[in-house]
Amino acid sequence: MQKLRLAFIDHSFHKKSRSGDFLRRIFSDHFEITDYWDESWQGGATVPPEEINKHDYAFYFQVLNPFHELERIRVPMLWAPMYDGIKFNYFYWKAISQFDIKILSFSKKITSWLTAFSNPVLPLQYYIPPTEIEQIQGNRVFFWYRGGITFNDIKRLIDPRQIDRFTLFENPDKEGQTFSISKEDIEGYKIERVVESFLPKERYSKLVRDSNIFIAPRKKEGIGMSFIEALAAGKCVIGYDDATLCEYVTHGIDGLLFTENTPRLDLSKTDAIRHAAAERYSIGYDRWLLERKAILPFLTAPYRAQTSHFSRSLWVFLYRVSAFKRKVRYYIFVKVPGKAKTLKKP
Repeated sequence: MQKLRLAFIDHSFHKKSRSGDFLRRIFSDHFEITDYWDESWQGGATVPPEEINKHDYAFYFQVLNPFHELERIRVPMLWAPMYDGIKFNYFYWKAISQFDIKILSFSKKITSWLTAFSNPVLPLQYYIPPTEIEQIQGNRVFFWYRGGITFNDIKRLIDPRQIDRFTLFENPDKEGQTFSISKEDIEGYKIERVVESFLPKERYSKLVRDSNIFIAPRKKEGIGMSFIEALAAGKCVIGYDDATLCEYVTHGIDGLLFTENTPRLDLSKTDAIRHAAAERYSIGYDRWLLERKAILPFLTAPYRAQTSHFSRSLWVFLYRVSAFKRKVRYYIFVKVPGKAKTLKKP
């Protein structure tokens, strides 16, 4: 029996991270998948609606065509928005609700937000298979500097006397982003620097495996692949108190969370936190094995938005007005004053 065709429209940054491959594996049981890469985030092109319409279904991972292109898409659409890139804008989501789009939600905060709108939502929490927990003596930290969490954040939170070894992988998301660290900090935190533009998966995994503390690299995550891998390996994960990490761990119980006002963290209970995290993770993984079975039926179930051409046009227009006002406010109150502060006195 010939498989149905699925257009998998993905953020082109994921060519590097391969974040959506677990969904490709799920969809491949039922669909013949064609990958498309959206380049619009860096000034490139979106995927043409005419290309998407050659398929039976369309799945969007993080990205989504703009409204004027969505109006030309004729196949059922499923979208997995990411928390670190979502617009929490009422008018935007009222406009989205006028289209035949179903939502895969990998964040409880997104799911909660969407209760005010009519799009069907399937809440999920992703897990990979747990691995054996390494027995490690002392506090050995792994931190991947990507640009979200800085070393100044770490210095504020962690006393170097609590650290036995600190592996620092320097590979920021933005090309050209610089990172500096003093000789005193290198010595005080017992830092081993790994400065490479590309780190093979096997070596990266070994560096994480040889540590028992993992500092999540970003303040917000779409799903959180890096810290999920660390939790699967039974690490004590330290990270910013926001989604999606705060939906996987509870501060002081099975992880350590912080904000700008958090005092220094106590790392004396690392082993207890690791064991609690492993227990919670095992439960979550079993739940994911059940949840993922709902994805294919959810995608293929018929859905038509209860709307009209007038209603759709109205809400898209209102969103565009609100977006324009937001840009004007940003220009008046942020950009222009910021430029004024940098002007040199005559």
